[in-house]
Amino acid sequence: ALHDETIYRLAQAAPIVTVNRSVEGVESSVVVDDEGGSRLATSHLLELGHQRIAMITGPTSVDTSARRVTGFNSVASQAEWSVVVVCDSWTLEDGYETATRLLRQSPEVTGVFAATVLVALGVLRAVREAGKRVPEDFSLISLHDFELADYTDPPLTTVALPLEELGRVGFEVLYGLIGGEAPSRRLIAEPPRLVLRQSTAPPSS
Repeated sequence: ALHDETIYRLAQAAPIVTVNRSVEGVESSVVVDDEGGSRLATSHLLELGHQRIAMITGPTSVDTSARRVTGFNSVASQAEWSVVVVCDSWTLEDGYETATRLLRQSPEVTGVFAATVLVALGVLRAVREAGKRVPEDFSLISLHDFELADYTDPPLTTVALPLEELGRVGFEVLYGLIGGEAPSRRLIAEPPRLVLRQSTAPPSS
């Protein structure tokens, strides 16, 4: 992923719209409601009865992650215990390694909200290696909904965000910039949507 400083320098040379990310000094961006998506995912875990929950996210220096953490914390405060664990990136490997450390340090965790489907797949492997069953012993939910989520074992509960609309509006804003329109920051109004599959259930105890 590009660092904010690199994106800022590029923006000095050409019209740029950041999509699903806001960068200081870059005047045009289009984002989805990451904070609302995180609230929805975290609320789902709490409504199932999970009281020891964690969020695994990417670098919080990126505003997308920061907004997701804000959403998680705003709801997770209602749980008995919660923690945010930060990955170096949003990869399978980082999800696996981060979840392995989390489960060693805090084996009482019964529910995890993963920032992306790839991170969630890494978490799923770590959970199984820790001897826990999903969803009988451990619930897992991810932000973003991709076809892959239907083919995991078990199929992954997710929160879908309007990515097609994000791309469409991103192009629209960029096209306007090239045509001389003023820069703008846009938030896609379509709300996040819970997609229930088989990776979440009430805690066994």
